[in-house]
Amino acid sequence: MAEWRGIDLFRLAVVILFIIIPIYFVLLIYFVNLKGDLVLSLTLFQDLGKEITYFFIFPLVFSFTWWIFLYFLRNKIANSFSIIREETSPIPTRWLIFYGVNALIMLGFFIIPLISSIISIFGFFILAWQIVVRSDWAFERGKATVACYGLIIFGLFLTFPILVQIEFWGDYTVFWNRLWESWQTYIPYLFSLSVVIINALTIGSLLFLIFTGASEFERGLFGTSYERIPRRTIIFFELVLFVIFILIWWQSIMKNTIFSWIYLVISLFCLFLAVLLFFISLIKSRRTGIRTSILGYIYAMLFMGIEGYRITTVVLNYGIDALFPSSAVGSGYPTELMTTIILIASIIFIAVFLIAVIRAPEERSY
Repeated sequence: MAEWRGIDLFRLAVVILFIIIPIYFVLLIYFVNLKGDLVLSLTLFQDLGKEITYFFIFPLVFSFTWWIFLYFLRNKIANSFSIIREETSPIPTRWLIFYGVNALIMLGFFIIPLISSIISIFGFFILAWQIVVRSDWAFERGKATVACYGLIIFGLFLTFPILVQIEFWGDYTVFWNRLWESWQTYIPYLFSLSVVIINALTIGSLLFLIFTGASEFERGLFGTSYERIPRRTIIFFELVLFVIFILIWWQSIMKNTIFSWIYLVISLFCLFLAVLLFFISLIKSRRTGIRTSILGYIYAMLFMGIEGYRITTVVLNYGIDALFPSSAVGSGYPTELMTTIILIASIIFIAVFLIAVIRAPEERSY
């Protein structure tokens, strides 16, 4: 259990999720309906108005099932964070951050909207079921009373969510077309942002390798190590690099030719560095039997390999000005390939989380 001033941080994270979920749906619907493409079809919601329907009723109905899951699984979810921390301890924090960012991107754009539109009625069904099965008054009066009571409760709790679903599915095509268009528009930015993260983490990995090698050298020469790995300093240096690379990346998007070339050189250098670190880690793991973050280096190579190929191809065919989506040339961004890579990275992180939730105990940890 992680604590800060007596506060269980893992349980606090669950509470924060309760708050974030409806805010997320409000922002999602607002983002999808920027052009006013969504149209209300049912008279009930037309009378209530677009603002109330889209920014209060829809987020509330879509959030309810997630709230139910969080409530009944609150202990397992809170305890799962401890399991994730323990089981991913061999994986450097910098790679967990990378996987987490990509998982959030994929979850926010596709997975949560898709799942929510399917299971939104399920939460209301669970609530109605709990009310019926816990009604001693109905069971004491026989099966007929339970049946009638159940029909009334289920009718009260399910009618309105079903109407919301009918309204939502009427705009289903518009909703998902808008999401896909937005994804195609922003995926170059999201992908290149992931590359920026990878660039900073790769240089940090080199520093970890250098200090680890110095420590092992001292241990072999003197029988003990006097050189401690300055983990916090390296992490801070990675954050500084990330900020610097973000500024360079942003200036590149603004069509600044000098910064575009700097971004290109950094990405290609870090690609070479990631390949070098991959082989060093592979050789080191075979010699020592220590498991290193080879999977992380493979993903670094995939991301930066695609980015290096994209940048080089666009520069050779169209020139440096065609590197970014603000240019009239958009062919330098293989949307399907970038989506696949981000999806794979997201699945890894989501799988780790789901396995941890399944394994986590239901009792509250103290």
